[in-house]
Amino acid sequence: MRVLPGLATVACLWCLGAVPHAAAVPVQHYMDAAGNELQLVEDGGADFGTLRVITPSRTLFISGDLVKERDGFSFAMPDEAARNEAEEPDRGWKVSGTVDSARNSARVKLERYGEGNGGPGTRVPPSRGLYHRVKPAERLRRAREENERAEESLVSARERVRGVSHSGLKAILEGETSWREEREEIGRMVAESVDEKRAPAEVPDYWQTLAELGRLHARLLIGASGIQAPEGRFAEYMDDSGGMIVLLDPGQGGERSLRFEIRVVRGPTAHTGSLVGTAQLIGPDLAEFVDENEDAFQDGKPAILRFRFRGHELVVAGERTGAYHGARAFFDGTYYRLAE
Repeated sequence: MRVLPGLATVACLWCLGAVPHAAAVPVQHYMDAAGNELQLVEDGGADFGTLRVITPSRTLFISGDLVKERDGFSFAMPDEAARNEAEEPDRGWKVSGTVDSARNSARVKLERYGEGNGGPGTRVPPSRGLYHRVKPAERLRRAREENERAEESLVSARERVRGVSHSGLKAILEGETSWREEREEIGRMVAESVDEKRAPAEVPDYWQTLAELGRLHARLLIGASGIQAPEGRFAEYMDDSGGMIVLLDPGQGGERSLRFEIRVVRGPTAHTGSLVGTAQLIGPDLAEFVDENEDAFQDGKPAILRFRFRGHELVVAGERTGAYHGARAFFDGTYYRLAE
């Protein structure tokens, strides 16, 4: 599976979902009226497609190998948990459509395939839409406008949490200068990966990256405040240093267990980590995962992750988890439940 830069960067690999490719690769950009974007890439036979769908609560990134038939195309991306459960993942997202070269447009259909609980990120409704091919100048203008809207969302989020007394929220607000500097650096990295000859502000992917990081930060502010925490434990959680957790209902009589996906990117060196598994409830507010993968044992002992629920917070503590993350990455921390 391959994805485009600008929808993300290596430094924000898990939260945005992309890795850079050579800037010389030809890319066709199509956008609909809402700012959702389809990208079709022809790369010497290794063709692939990416669809970015923006919703009020999240941005969905779908990418996969491109299958072309006459004027039609399709690509699919399995859910993260499904990729870890089976050699042939049986559920995920599928994008299909047709291209009208004469009208410089594409009709796009987004739908789910397979059955099972894919988590909060799969609750974006299936849709159909008309996308028009956009020239670089138009794409740049719309990317800047997208970032302006994201900034407005940030201002609104700050206003909503004003007066909320919570130590975690206070720390996040106090660190916003550093956050803005880091966001700027990530945006520049993305811009350079796309077109190192142009200034970042002239690259649409720079503004799209700033916008997406801004939307994520607005969700974090609301989550840390607890003012809009969803009921129940099965939700998305985010910490203030590049960590994301999804807790899923295991279904089929799994009342004493929960499925989890944890993904992190830590520090300026962007060390990453990820782990998918099932934790068992060992108390009213405590769940524990004991790894059965002997290849990941340290000193003959398994990796352990403990999840402690504390209101709208999820406190994670791990032991011997080094096999699942880089040297400077970690899973430990306080994560905040995010609203849909």
